[in-house]
Amino acid sequence: MEFFIPKLNVLNILSFNYNNMNNRNLILEPFSCIMRIILLEYKPNGTKISIQNNSILYNDPTFYQGILRSFYGDNREDIHNLYSPILKGFEWYNIQDSNMNRYFFEKLIIGLEKLNSVYDENTIIYHSISHYITMIKDLLETNDLTKFKDISKQESPLIDNLKNIWDNDEIYIIYKNLNYINNSEDEELKNTYIKSIEDILSYKEKQVENYINNSSTSY
Repeated sequence: MEFFIPKLNVLNILSFNYNNMNNRNLILEPFSCIMRIILLEYKPNGTKISIQNNSILYNDPTFYQGILRSFYGDNREDIHNLYSPILKGFEWYNIQDSNMNRYFFEKLIIGLEKLNSVYDENTIIYHSISHYITMIKDLLETNDLTKFKDISKQESPLIDNLKNIWDNDEIYIIYKNLNYINNSEDEELKNTYIKSIEDILSYKEKQVENYINNSSTSY
């Protein structure tokens, strides 16, 4: 059996790995982060994630998945980087007066469960994701962020400005597309809606990356 392994420029890989390892604490825009995890529900079993340029990427379950993840320096720190944007999502998108926001976090649990199914139950990554799932369920029930937020931890001054990346109409479009995906039995139509959401996310993530890069020179 032949496996296709993409041709990779070794110097590019080494350069990428060096830069990536020196920038692990990336800022993730909360809504885009949450949506990327939600979309894992519709990805092939075994799909993993990595973080690059302030966005979440999907690593398909192919023969060379592990090789590429090693080259790109992906590790459990990527999972730890999900914690803050999930909490910030609860802070920004109130679940008490919005069924739509509650729906997003309920779908987030499904995405995290899909991601957790990839890992062995004895690994730190598995327990980290399990903790996030428990935390989200607790927040959906109590809406008490004080139990999980570390007030002593300094937050990037760039974070709060990211809330303006999305307006309410755009979020509602995402919500409607998710409903279409779940209610449709037409696989081709489902994939069309999934691609539509991913295209919007890619555009927003590029905005976030540009904003952070332009703003970082001021700090």
